[in-house]
Amino acid sequence: VEETKVEETKVEETKVEEITEVKETDVKTVDLIIPLSGPYKYGKASRGYRRTVTTMKILRNFVKKHTKNDNIKITDELNKKIWENGIRNPPRKIKVQLLTDENNQIKVYPK
Repeated sequence: VEETKVEETKVEETKVEEITEVKETDVKTVDLIIPLSGPYKYGKASRGYRRTVTTMKILRNFVKKHTKNDNIKITDELNKKIWENGIRNPPRKIKVQLLTDENNQIKVYPK
């Protein structure tokens, strides 16, 4: 009976250590819904050619404006999600999650 009590306390100690490690590496997260309807309304892109390229510029500028940081990395997952319908039919809005790491680099993930 005494042996099982000793084993239980060891398990509890390891759980506490894992939790403290997670708290040391805090990462800021922000959830946004970004409207991407601009390429459908304005300029040459409104005619259908290269709308997705314009959408990527709008996405990057929106994140810059709201985070006040120029160090932005758009992940491959988000890039594939925006480009899945081709160059002429980007999504009209998209939900994203922004993660800021220790180096002040903002990574943009789809939500």
